Amino acid sequence: MNKENGVCTIYLVRHGESEANVNKIVQGHTNSPLTEKGERQAEEVADVFKGVKFDAIYSSDLDRTRRTAEIIRLSRGIEIKTSPFLREKYFGIFEGKNHGEYMEVLKDEFEKFDNQLSTEERWVHKAHPSIESDKELLDRFITYLREVATSHLGEKVLIVAHRYAIRMFLLHLSLGKHENLRDGALRTGGYAVLEFDGKDFVIKEVVGAERSTITQRSKL
Repeated sequence: MNKENGVCTIYLVRHGESEANVNKIVQGHTNSPLTEKGERQAEEVADVFKGVKFDAIYSSDLDRTRRTAEIIRLSRGIEIKTSPFLREKYFGIFEGKNHGEYMEVLKDEFEKFDNQLSTEERWVHKAHPSIESDKELLDRFITYLREVATSHLGEKVLIVAHRYAIRMFLLHLSLGKHENLRDGALRTGGYAVLEFDGKDFVIKEVVGAERSTITQRSKL
């Protein structure tokens, strides 16, 4: 296919269940290995994609995503390229903390986020100065995805990333509000299929999320 006229099809996957997911630990940029269930989830995604001829595979550089990408790759002789730009949201001083403690300490900020802020304010809000804002996360994530997609027009690409990062990307493309796709809506091993025509991303399918399909188009 002519790269100039073709679209890049992206299979954007959330990593399998990690030990930190089970133990309710705030992960962010912190490493945590897959559980046995997480390995099985990656194998299930690999089975779904077994007929897809990937031209390239990308992953965040964290262990849980890299291992998920390795499992989905199966016997394909493709190098997995990793990048910190695909990492999860950075949770600052709360990295490695118990999720319940994190929620309790910042409960007033979360109440403010849910009930007082506009959509625009939510994107730049920081529950704590050390935490990455949703806009900061989206900016690095979507910039990298755009670079990858532009370099693979006419091809199919597997990208393994994280819950919050993928959620922000879906929210941006759907032009919805944060409450339209709640935190945790995309299960471990869930995925989205997108097309990029050199200008716009279009979401074709979402599997393993509260919203099963999103079809709106967004220019970047």
